Amino acid sequence: MSERRYNSRVVGMEVRAVNEGTAAGWYKVTMISREYKAKGKALEDSFEAHFEYHGSKDGAALFLRKDEKSATWEYYFTPEAMAFSLGLFKEYAWGQEYAWGQACSAPAATLKNLSLCRGRAGDKYAYPVQPSSKDI
Repeated sequence: MSERRYNSRVVGMEVRAVNEGTAAGWYKVTMISREYKAKGKALEDSFEAHFEYHGSKDGAALFLRKDEKSATWEYYFTPEAMAFSLGLFKEYAWGQEYAWGQACSAPAATLKNLSLCRGRAGDKYAYPVQPSSKDI
């Protein structure tokens, strides 16, 4: 069985330029499973280092979700996290064949397999980490 390769053109996602002025919302980095195993921990560790360096701001969080249907892993950056994660976002998502990034809405609390990966969700983003009735 051949491995499916993903990129923004294949799955029809809109690609937008991101800079300090536009990185005010939620962003998502999606990795294929094989590359998640190889690069996911490095992304998480880099996020943690940036998080500590920039003062561990409440609400600056990185959420993780495994999408079993598409065999991908999704990292969700809160708006507060994007304030210091632009370089990280570019490193792991821009121009890569194994991952892609895009602006997105906040993940729903009922989204299956969503968990706090790193950072501090605080009261503002506590809802994504609460289990839904579907997950209990």
